[in-house]
Amino acid sequence: MNTAASLAIDGRKVLFIDFDPSAMATRVLLGRTFDECNLKTLMKKLTDYKKGYLKSMPTVNECLHQHVIPGNNAAFYVLPGGNLDEISSDIKNVPDWGYF
Repeated sequence: MNTAASLAIDGRKVLFIDFDPSAMATRVLLGRTFDECNLKTLMKKLTDYKKGYLKSMPTVNECLHQHVIPGNNAAFYVLPGGNLDEISSDIKNVPDWGYF
């Protein structure tokens, strides 16, 4: 979080992805978790798209939230965390995963 904030203060565009299954950084930065759209739900949609279950590819933009750094005009985007354990086998078994 500190690195993301520092880069944002320096004027860089930053996307902070919370890979923690407990989504602790999401809770700290955004004040709550986001079960409706987070890393897990986005990855599930991407695997469903890759398997042909969805017609259009989901975008990360629908899950992003902006965190404004207190006492500063700087901000960065956060992709809320989610537990990938339940879908990890789906992710690993997607054919040609590297071709998005």
